[in-house]
Amino acid sequence: MSYLIFAVLLIVASILSFIAFSQSKKSGKKTNIVKFQYFGEVDLNNPDEYYEQLVKIGDIEVSLDLNFEETKVSTKSVEATLSWLENLDKLVEIANQKIAIDFKVGHLVKEYINHQHSVFDKVELTSIGVDVTQDSISQKEMMFNALYLKRIGIYPEDNERQFIFDYTVSNQLTDYILMVVFNCKGELVGMVEES
Repeated sequence: MSYLIFAVLLIVASILSFIAFSQSKKSGKKTNIVKFQYFGEVDLNNPDEYYEQLVKIGDIEVSLDLNFEETKVSTKSVEATLSWLENLDKLVEIANQKIAIDFKVGHLVKEYINHQHSVFDKVELTSIGVDVTQDSISQKEMMFNALYLKRIGIYPEDNERQFIFDYTVSNQLTDYILMVVFNCKGELVGMVEES
């Protein structure tokens, strides 16, 4: 009896699959399947607006999201994205280096850390690993060391802002992020504090 039910279900599934195939053939819709590292296969002739994955890069878990604006995207327009996704850890390393350099000799990362330090109370500072018995400069260095990558937004159709890295000192205690932006060539376009 159970074999008969299985056989009927198999036949029904085959018929439905054939109907769907026939309809897509009649409508003339062609697919352009491209495999994106971390996200799997995406039909560029009909991509979803948003794909999201939680991945491990080095020792940290990072939320990755892949974003499309158009309903049809050319293969050529995603080539740089595909290449950088294969080497995402290298791009993360570059972002980390740029942030460390800016903290030492720049101003934006210092401003971000100074702002967060000024709004966190002692309990909050302690919760992210800051020793509040130390002087202010040491506390800010500890706060900088607590800075981590929480998200990478990927925008294949935007050559100037293709990868956006969001860093924070605490996902629970602040809405402020330090955003690091790369173009399609993997060049730093800018850094900004966002809320």
